[in-house]
Amino acid sequence: ALGMDGSRYPGAFHHTDGASMPLEIMPGWAAAIPAFPPAAIPKGSFEEAERWALEKAHPEFVGFEASRLAAQVRDLRGNGVAVEIVYGVRCPLDVMWSMAEYKSRDPKWYKKLPVGEIPRFIAQSFEVLAEARTLLGGSVIEYENLPDGAALNRLALRLAPAWGEAEATAWRAHAASATGRSKREQQRGTGFLGTPDQARDPDGPDGAWAAAGADLEAAKVVHRRLTAEE
Repeated sequence: ALGMDGSRYPGAFHHTDGASMPLEIMPGWAAAIPAFPPAAIPKGSFEEAERWALEKAHPEFVGFEASRLAAQVRDLRGNGVAVEIVYGVRCPLDVMWSMAEYKSRDPKWYKKLPVGEIPRFIAQSFEVLAEARTLLGGSVIEYENLPDGAALNRLALRLAPAWGEAEATAWRAHAASATGRSKREQQRGTGFLGTPDQARDPDGPDGAWAAAGADLEAAKVVHRRLTAEE
């Protein structure tokens, strides 16, 4: 219904040992992912929660066209479907380096995107997020603040009418415990998880971004605006 196309779940994390929960990772494609135990909610339960379908997307999933996504969301809302938009953002330089580092471990990942073009790709992605929020509203969650942060609690409070702060906090704490980095399992031979370069030079690996300062600054401006508005 949202007209999106892309992978909803990192390939390195599905079909791992013991994975048993089915998930549609791409339109028409299913995979097994780790099954997570339910949260112990102080009052109420997930059975009392509203039923939600969760969709993960990156700006390229809609061709970097915020207006296209907005049109689809408005159609759904016009037909009585509740749609909550949550924008997950991260320090732009960290995003750029994370992409570059993973590409060095797995050259097939985003193979059509040269390392030198990552800053423009990320700047464009932030621009789409900002435009989408202008058109659709929604909450912003900062990667650096996970698993803490009021934005996740606000999201949790929308899941079930009976939930209060206690339920929302328990749900968030459970998610942090069940999905922490130390508990992630990746397929043998994959390199999704790695040790980041702590320096993270703005000029990029081997100076690949020395001429891309304008893209980094543009992304940082949008990032500051999104997080300040929240």
